[in-house]
Amino acid sequence: MHALHGVYLCKAGHYEEAERAFAQALELDRNCWPAHYGITQLYLSTGRQEQAAEHSKRLEALVEPAEYEDMMRRLNLSRPDD
Repeated sequence: MHALHGVYLCKAGHYEEAERAFAQALELDRNCWPAHYGITQLYLSTGRQEQAAEHSKRLEALVEPAEYEDMMRRLNLSRPDD
């Protein structure tokens, strides 16, 4: 639930609140892939490439390869370190 709330906050441009929501989701479950995806998107939107890459790598370990590639396309990335 925190991850979904973070997605909505991020889309609304409330980045600090979104970051807190994603952090709460990851406190409850460090393997919460929606939180890793959302925070990757947030960090890319706010110019924090290194932090985005960290969460992107974690996301890659949590989802199927085809799903990961699709997610990276949606974020306009081919690989987290590109």
